[in-house]
Amino acid sequence: MYEDMMQQLKVSSIEQLARQQVDGIVRQREAGYVDHVESTVPSSCKHTLHAHEGGCGSILFQNNSDKLISGGQDRTVKIWDTKLHSSWLPWVIT
Repeated sequence: MYEDMMQQLKVSSIEQLARQQVDGIVRQREAGYVDHVESTVPSSCKHTLHAHEGGCGSILFQNNSDKLISGGQDRTVKIWDTKLHSSWLPWVIT
């Protein structure tokens, strides 16, 4: 099973890898090869953000902060306060 999973992860780009439904964290070291580390993150979704027009291109969440930073295809960067998750009012940087 591990060998099959590793074979599936040998793709030509990180974008193709992101489109696969792999439950874990991946990183690319050299062209065509990735490492897979089992995730300890729960697989259920607690909140959904509709943050950017055209989709979210990147996201950063630090475990010692209550801020979430997202960058979107709408060419904006948004900083979210996760303690106020009921309102989700971001600061927008364009």
